[in-house]
Amino acid sequence: MTHPEKPSQHELTVTEIGIIRESGTGDRFMIGRGLNPALIDQLIKKSKQSHIRRYCHRDAEERFASPESFEAWRTSKGGRNPYPLTDGSGDLAGLIWYGPQPFTGTDILNPATDPNHTFAIRMYEGTEGRGLARPFMIETMHDYVEGLIRSGEIATFNGIHLETDADNPRSIPLYKKVGFEEVSRDEEGRVTMVITPERIFG
Repeated sequence: MTHPEKPSQHELTVTEIGIIRESGTGDRFMIGRGLNPALIDQLIKKSKQSHIRRYCHRDAEERFASPESFEAWRTSKGGRNPYPLTDGSGDLAGLIWYGPQPFTGTDILNPATDPNHTFAIRMYEGTEGRGLARPFMIETMHDYVEGLIRSGEIATFNGIHLETDADNPRSIPLYKKVGFEEVSRDEEGRVTMVITPERIFG
């Protein structure tokens, strides 16, 4: 992968980067890099699921409302790098993305070293309690950072930040297990978390 070059829309493909096997059933899930048109269509539909609308309403309304809005999102703000998780039949089970984005969540940290890349994860219906999210996050984070190393962008990489809702019971413990730390919580219940390069590489 040449990172973070963006393919044109007609070149969108999926490259396999890893496999997760569910411990209880042995079901096989593929982690990919990039989305093809079939997965984009699934993404548009799955973004309308009730739990996604509750916590991530912009997915259905803006980011993934149509193939055109997906492409506009993918190429905005320095680019987004999507990673799909699919089951054995090719059904979209989850999505993670990373990309460069300035950190504005809090003034607790030093602006010169604030995390300057963002991250988000979506897990769709049928994946709850199956132990897929954590290995999905770890595998994709390593792949993303390896891309930064190959491109030379690692020299300016200060870590990754995310936002989540305080009333989302699964999210904060999951992020902490991967190495994220909470740095702020606003009056509306938005929680900002960060992971430093030292935690990623350590």
